[in-house]
Amino acid sequence: MPKRTAPTTSATATTSTTSTTSGSKAGTGDSVGDNALPGLLWIHGGGHIIGTPEMDDELCIRFAKEIGSSGCVVVAPDYRLAPENPYPADVEDCYEALIWLTERSNVDKARIAVAGQSAGGGLTAAVALMARDRKGPAIRFQMPLYPQLDYRNITASSNQITDHRVWCKDFNLAAWKMYLSAPTAATAASSNTVSNAGTDVASVASTDDKGTGSNDGSNGSGANECNIPAYASPAMAEDLSGLPPAYIMVGTLD
Repeated sequence: MPKRTAPTTSATATTSTTSTTSGSKAGTGDSVGDNALPGLLWIHGGGHIIGTPEMDDELCIRFAKEIGSSGCVVVAPDYRLAPENPYPADVEDCYEALIWLTERSNVDKARIAVAGQSAGGGLTAAVALMARDRKGPAIRFQMPLYPQLDYRNITASSNQITDHRVWCKDFNLAAWKMYLSAPTAATAASSNTVSNAGTDVASVASTDDKGTGSNDGSNGSGANECNIPAYASPAMAEDLSGLPPAYIMVGTLD
C-alpha cells in the first residue's frame, strides 16, 4: 500500500474543472471568479483501507458541471488509509481538506456540502460532527451514501452477506479492526489497489480474528464500545443537534 503522509495544500485535493459564466476555472480556487461558487467535499469509499479519489473522477466532474447554475467547486481529498494510518488520520485529513476548500476565494462559504459513499459516507458524518464541535466551517448539507457508520456489526443486515466475492461480513469486520487498531503483521497484507480489494481483505479476514466477540468486554469488531469516539464510528454520536440537513441512501442489494 502506498504510504500516505499528512496532507498539504498542494497534495490534499484532486479537483474538478468547473464551468462559470466567465469561462473555465479549476477547482483549486487560485483564481478569483466574478461570482463565488458552491463547494463540495467529496470523500471516496473503500472501508477506510482502500480506494483513491481518482476512482470517482467521472462522478466529481459530473458534480462540478451539474450542481448550481454556474457549476461547483469539487474537492476530493487523498486521505491516509489504514492499517498504516488508522483512526484518526483519515477524518483529520478530510477535515483539513474542508478547511482548505472554504478558504478558496472562488468558493461561497455559505454553500458548502460534504458527501461520500461507504467509508466516505461515514467520514462525511464524522466531518459534520467535527465541524460542529470545533465551530468550524458551516456545512450547508451532508450526503452520506450507504455510509459505514457503526463498527459494532450487530444488525441483521451486517451479518447477512458472507460471500467473499462482494464486500461481506468478514471484510467489514477486518476493515474496522484495521481502522480502529494500531498496525499489526496480520493487517499489513492489505492493498490500496481497488482491483485487488477482495483478495487482500479476504487474506486478512482468514488470518486475523473474525471478530465474533470475546470475554474481555469487546464486541463484533474486537473493540470496546465505550472507548470508540463518534468521529471514528458516527453511530456512537449521542447528540445530533446542530448538524446540517442530511440525505442518506442505503441499498438492499450490492
